Amino acid sequence: MLDISAGIPTAFSVGIGSVFLYSAFERYRKRTFLLQNGLRTESTVVRLEQDDDPDSSSLYPVVRFTDSSYETITLRYNSGSYPAAFHLGQRVQILYDPSKPQDFVIGYTTIDWETINVLVIGISLVGVGLYCCIKPYL
Repeated sequence: MLDISAGIPTAFSVGIGSVFLYSAFERYRKRTFLLQNGLRTESTVVRLEQDDDPDSSSLYPVVRFTDSSYETITLRYNSGSYPAAFHLGQRVQILYDPSKPQDFVIGYTTIDWETINVLVIGISLVGVGLYCCIKPYL
């Protein structure tokens, strides 16, 4: 007899894991594009921002830099943490798309540990979900 209640957590695990895997792929694609086509420059962390969500404690760095056309640009980084990974006044290297400066990453190493963490979570969730699917047949 088929136990439908076991399918709900399995589908949830595979679904959420797939979202994490897609997110890791997009982060990797963006960094790879910027490594090949982006411009490198130094920026300064001018402030740390928190989301409007009262349950969120993550602090997001806001950086200011001068682009290739000598315009000063101030942007919020899309990745935050608590405690803050950066401090006010800190100089950080960024890599940005000259046609869309709002597309940038802090640091320009080929290894992005945040993406690796997202990938590991995605693989783990999908793996647990798939294991739950095949477990009755083992």
